Amino acid sequence: DAAGLKAASYASVTAQVVAADTYEVQMDLHSEYWLRGTTGIVNSDNTLILTASCGSADQNKLNYQWTISPAPVASLGSLSVFPAGLQDNTLIVTGGYGALTAGLAYTFTVRCSKASVNGEVESWGESSLSLSLNDAPLGG
Repeated sequence: DAAGLKAASYASVTAQVVAADTYEVQMDLHSEYWLRGTTGIVNSDNTLILTASCGSADQNKLNYQWTISPAPVASLGSLSVFPAGLQDNTLIVTGGYGALTAGLAYTFTVRCSKASVNGEVESWGESSLSLSLNDAPLGG
């Protein structure tokens, strides 16, 4: 039988196992909103304030990075629209500048990480929140 004549095949690989901690990241919305079903709705002219906290004892050495999808109309570097920037535990999107487009749903994601002494990320976690943007209310 041909199967009995085959020599056993072996392979070896060298692997380095790196253990990384994962942070629990909590995101809170501090702006006026309401629910339409399970979808959070905010008005396009309201200022949006999100804060993040990471489950780490050493809060001073944490790095935060916010992303918004789809990309806002305004430049992410605009301090008039994003006065706290995108690398703080608080994200502020100033209302009334047209940075976000009414009628779209946006996903806000914050990644919390801590780098090791050689600069590589050793621990991280992230959290996301999706919101739909409503047109500004009109008086009448």
